[in-house]
Amino acid sequence: MKTVRDALRDLEGKPPDYLPTTSSPATAPAFVKRLHATAPGENVYEGYTDGWWRLLPDKPARTVKENHGGVFVHYSEESRPHAKGTRAAAGLPDDYVFEGRRAWS
Repeated sequence: MKTVRDALRDLEGKPPDYLPTTSSPATAPAFVKRLHATAPGENVYEGYTDGWWRLLPDKPARTVKENHGGVFVHYSEESRPHAKGTRAAAGLPDDYVFEGRRAWS
């Protein structure tokens, strides 16, 4: 079983501009505060069941699906994984192409 921590290990500590498809860390202070208060395995927004879900580092990631911009939240950082991180967390190969409009950048 590949965990989220295993999948994201080679991306840990990289600056937001490490890859051109990187999502920047959240910058709105209120949102950063909300992310910081969300434990792994919980949702950033009450009532959401999938979107804005903070990953569990020692479990496999949930299925990637469109969730209005909030697929996953990194388990220890106040940011969403970029496309490479999302692919890695989901166990998809690096050359996997997400189709459709990129609404979560």
